[in-house]
Amino acid sequence: MTNDIPLSQLDFIADEIEYLREDQVAHLKVQDAMARGMDLVAQLDPLMREHYRDKPETLAEWDEIMQDYYEIRDERKKGG
Repeated sequence: MTNDIPLSQLDFIADEIEYLREDQVAHLKVQDAMARGMDLVAQLDPLMREHYRDKPETLAEWDEIMQDYYEIRDERKKGG
Protein backbone atom coordinates (compact mmCIF):
# COMPACT_ATOMS: atom_id res chain seq x y z
CA MET A 1 0.00 0.00 0.00
CA THR A 2 1.36 3.44 -0.88
CA ASN A 3 0.85 6.76 0.86
CA ASP A 4 0.19 8.67 -2.32
CA ILE A 5 -1.84 11.79 -1.67
CA PRO A 6 -3.19 13.59 -4.72
CA LEU A 7 -1.35 16.83 -5.46
CA SER A 8 -4.61 18.80 -5.34
CA GLN A 9 -5.18 17.55 -1.80
CA LEU A 10 -1.67 18.59 -0.76
CA ASP A 11 -2.25 22.04 -2.26
CA PHE A 12 -5.51 22.33 -0.34
CA ILE A 13 -3.81 21.32 2.92
CA ALA A 14 -0.97 23.81 2.32
CA ASP A 15 -3.51 26.57 1.63
CA GLU A 16 -5.41 25.76 4.83
CA ILE A 17 -2.21 25.81 6.89
CA GLU A 18 -1.28 29.22 5.44
CA TYR A 19 -4.78 30.56 6.10
CA LEU A 20 -4.66 29.39 9.71
CA ARG A 21 -1.20 30.91 10.19
CA GLU A 22 -2.34 34.24 8.79
CA ASP A 23 -5.48 34.14 10.92
CA GLN A 24 -3.39 33.49 14.03
CA VAL A 25 -1.07 36.41 13.20
CA ALA A 26 -4.08 38.70 12.71
CA HIS A 27 -5.57 37.52 16.01
CA LEU A 28 -2.31 38.27 17.83
CA LYS A 29 -2.17 41.74 16.27
CA VAL A 30 -5.73 42.46 17.41
CA GLN A 31 -4.92 41.23 20.92
CA ASP A 32 -1.84 43.47 21.02
CA ALA A 33 -3.82 46.50 19.85
CA MET A 34 -6.49 45.82 22.47
CA ALA A 35 -3.87 45.59 25.21
CA ARG A 36 -2.33 48.91 24.14
CA GLY A 37 -5.79 50.49 24.07
CA MET A 38 -6.53 49.24 27.57
CA ASP A 39 -3.23 50.72 28.77
CA LEU A 40 -4.09 54.07 27.19
CA VAL A 41 -7.47 54.16 28.93
CA ALA A 42 -5.75 53.51 32.26
CA GLN A 43 -3.39 56.42 31.58
CA LEU A 44 -6.27 58.64 30.54
CA ASP A 45 -8.28 58.03 33.72
CA PRO A 46 -6.39 60.37 36.08
CA LEU A 47 -6.30 63.09 33.41
CA MET A 48 -10.06 62.90 32.92
CA ARG A 49 -10.69 62.93 36.66
CA GLU A 50 -8.57 66.04 37.01
CA HIS A 51 -10.19 67.72 34.02
CA TYR A 52 -13.77 67.07 35.22
CA ARG A 53 -13.23 67.43 38.96
CA ASP A 54 -15.47 70.52 39.04
CA LYS A 55 -18.17 68.94 36.85
CA PRO A 56 -19.73 66.21 38.99
CA GLU A 57 -22.25 65.06 36.37
CA THR A 58 -19.58 64.57 33.74
CA LEU A 59 -17.25 62.97 36.26
CA ALA A 60 -20.03 60.54 37.20
CA GLU A 61 -20.39 59.58 33.54
CA TRP A 62 -16.64 59.02 33.34
CA ASP A 63 -16.84 56.87 36.48
CA GLU A 64 -19.44 54.67 34.76
CA ILE A 65 -17.17 54.28 31.75
CA MET A 66 -14.26 53.36 33.98
CA GLN A 67 -16.33 50.79 35.88
CA ASP A 68 -17.01 49.08 32.55
CA TYR A 69 -13.32 49.34 31.75
CA TYR A 70 -12.31 47.69 35.04
CA GLU A 71 -14.81 44.87 34.52
CA ILE A 72 -13.45 44.22 31.02
CA ARG A 73 -9.86 44.46 32.24
CA ASP A 74 -10.46 42.06 35.09
CA GLU A 75 -12.25 39.60 32.80
CA ARG A 76 -9.34 39.72 30.33
CA LYS A 77 -6.89 39.06 33.18
CA LYS A 78 -8.90 35.96 34.10
CA GLY A 79 -8.58 34.80 30.52
CA GLY A 80 -12.18 35.48 29.54
